[in-house]
Amino acid sequence: MKEIVLFTLFWTLASVPLWGQEEFYARISQNEVEAAQLVEIEFIIRNIKGEFEAPDFTPFTLVGGPMQSSSFQSINGQITQEYRFKYILRAPEDGIYLLPEAKLIAGEEMYFTDPIEVFVLPSGQSGIQKQDSGSTPRPALRQILKGKRIKRF
Repeated sequence: MKEIVLFTLFWTLASVPLWGQEEFYARISQNEVEAAQLVEIEFIIRNIKGEFEAPDFTPFTLVGGPMQSSSFQSINGQITQEYRFKYILRAPEDGIYLLPEAKLIAGEEMYFTDPIEVFVLPSGQSGIQKQDSGSTPRPALRQILKGKRIKRF
């Protein structure tokens, strides 16, 4: 009986994955920029092996990238493998833009990042503050961009 319990316990523990959580997402340095200002966008792939496909950044101008980095970490049997692709873009004329999703093909699976909304103010606008991509624009920005349509490319 003791052997059966130990055998069951062993196979239960052995079936627990050693890999951490799978993630694929995009992060932008700021989602409010002035026209012609530079912005960084980074795509992070965690614990997924596959082929990365960057989105078309039009009408943003690609200034630099892709800059690639990778890391591997193993702590107490928990393995984390991460790949990063960073691009530097120059913002187009003022408006609201939607950067499309990036794609990751891993065998039969396909993963997509969320599209990112970028608010581009006219050059010389003051009071721009760095924000996370998940935040909402300030009321003053809404007033400046009032009536502008989101430009999808």
